[in-house]
Amino acid sequence: MADERGVSRVIKHRLGYRHLDPIPDDAELEDFYQSAYIDLVRQGRRFPELTRLLAEDREAEAEQVWLRTTLHADLIDALDRQIGRRSKVLWDVGCGIGEFVASARDAGWAATGLEPSEEATAIARRKGREVVCATLEGYVAAGASARSPAAIVLMNVLEHVTDPLGLLTIVHDALGAGGAVAVRVPNDFNPLQHVAQTQLGLEPWWIAAPDHINYFDHESLRRVLDAAGFDVVDQWGDFPMELFLLMGDDYVSDPSVGPKCHARRRRFELGLDADQRRAFDRSLVPLGWGRNTIAVALAR
Repeated sequence: MADERGVSRVIKHRLGYRHLDPIPDDAELEDFYQSAYIDLVRQGRRFPELTRLLAEDREAEAEQVWLRTTLHADLIDALDRQIGRRSKVLWDVGCGIGEFVASARDAGWAATGLEPSEEATAIARRKGREVVCATLEGYVAAGASARSPAAIVLMNVLEHVTDPLGLLTIVHDALGAGGAVAVRVPNDFNPLQHVAQTQLGLEPWWIAAPDHINYFDHESLRRVLDAAGFDVVDQWGDFPMELFLLMGDDYVSDPSVGPKCHARRRRFELGLDADQRRAFDRSLVPLGWGRNTIAVALAR
């Protein structure tokens, strides 16, 4: 899976996104998640938002305020504008400890989180969140919900699955025509990454085998959603963290720099009002910029 420098091989899919080659099998992924993943989370090398939230200190409080004010508010606003008269039932797939579930419920959605990790589910439930320990496939197969969702959210899920198109097809079937899906994935192999990689002489730090299997950008996310039967109606990027690299803050070579950059990013975003921030984020898509790409799409 890796070359002589230890860099994993990545190839292009016919739909334009990239993926590891070979794709890890279920046994390899299960072993990784059971043995190494939680340690990487605690070190901040995977899912840094969760790392900060689990600290349960002032930093965790600041992270929660930032998430609810920016990402969560922006997703809820976009979904509210798309669902029309459909009932406000929402499933958050791969919800972690249920932070977005809580935000959606506060905004009037009947939100349920689906999370395959028993540990994360237990934390979510201790916090009073409506979270079921299940995969989307298992939840649908069990017929656990009598109410069809108007919206399904996939935040940082598609990069981890072996068949993103297959998962989106299940989402499409669960929603039915007119239902909305919101997807966030890392925006990788983007122009700023390439510039920073060249100027700083770095290896492609965004490749994270074996758990980050797929690598999307703005365009390839649209293409895979289209192939699954969705029409993208809204898309934006979030703050392009690579700007810090180009300004001399090398958080790749020195991870201790990362939290300082993140704090500055939070301060910037919280300093803008919602309309300014959303306009800025949408302006990133034509440039190909943004650390993540977020799309809202309606099922045909």
